[in-house]
Amino acid sequence: MWLLAPAIALALDLSPTQVGLLFTMKMLGAGLAYVPAGIIGDSTKRRGIFLLSTFWWVAVAYLISSLMNSFWALVLFMAIASAGAASWHPVAMGTMVQKMPRRRAFVIAVHGLGGTVSEVLAPLSVGFMLVHLDWRETLQLTVLPAVVMGLIFVRLASRVAPPERKRPSRSEFVEMLRIWSRRDGLSVLILFALYNMAVMALYSMIGLYLEEARGLSSIFTAVTFSVMIVASTIAALWFGRISDAVGRRPVILAGLVLGSASLLILSLATGTVALFVATTAAGVFLLGTRAAITATALEIVGRWETTVLGIALAVGEGVGGLGAVFAGLAGEINLSYALVFGAGMALLAGVVVLLQPSRNVASRPAISR
Repeated sequence: MWLLAPAIALALDLSPTQVGLLFTMKMLGAGLAYVPAGIIGDSTKRRGIFLLSTFWWVAVAYLISSLMNSFWALVLFMAIASAGAASWHPVAMGTMVQKMPRRRAFVIAVHGLGGTVSEVLAPLSVGFMLVHLDWRETLQLTVLPAVVMGLIFVRLASRVAPPERKRPSRSEFVEMLRIWSRRDGLSVLILFALYNMAVMALYSMIGLYLEEARGLSSIFTAVTFSVMIVASTIAALWFGRISDAVGRRPVILAGLVLGSASLLILSLATGTVALFVATTAAGVFLLGTRAAITATALEIVGRWETTVLGIALAVGEGVGGLGAVFAGLAGEINLSYALVFGAGMALLAGVVVLLQPSRNVASRPAISR
């Protein structure tokens, strides 16, 4: 979707603010799905059937989106598709983390590795398809992988492990919310929100910035985006292992500061090589810290992994989705300012890390349960 934005904007005559709003509403759709999905993941023994349904949910919603002429109808079905995609993550991540509780950040990074193939191939294929097809036909073709995986997963669904413990009761769920309302919990949620605002500023505006502000082709933009994703995935595996060993705080703080610097350099860069290097660096440092940041949420509660991830992702990405529309507003003035906004959000997230209590789980290595 990220690299379809310029083509959609051109076809529907959308402003940068409307492009940002489209992605914000997609994130809102995801945010609304995370908590129910997390609860389902801790409640049902047939997790595999639920995961199977998400492939078809996404495919149908994106196909309908490709037929829409109205901006708001497009927004609605994009949000529905995003909700389906989001429902996969807390259940899949929670299932994996339950198997390796002492290597949470690394396991979350491995989960991200699974999606890297699609995140790399999709931008490349979209970039090439847009040379010959319009955005509607391109979006329709990008649904095929979801359909194929939906067919393959029919045989795999029964192999997904059930929850290791009974689902949280109402009183236990209330206690979980109380934990999130304490200083440690709130600091992690604020960190999630600010971090995701920075990420959404980068994701939603990078295509417009490289193509419209810097005059790069859709193919070069696609290659650059794909390299950024690959670099971020490799970095996430490395950062995840380090944070599991030495603690979250130094890894997260370094990533946020260097990621912010990379975005500022990207906003000033003009040459093709400089743009490529700065975009890749932003992927390594900013996106590469995602697993370490996500792991802090699991350590706040320590159990009911899919529900905890659902709550954290809902708040972090639901609020963080506003980063796209704010970046779009900044981009109305100058598209470079959208990246400056992202850099500012990353620095604010770093300040939150510095202000976290020393006992906060983000400050120490993961512990066994």
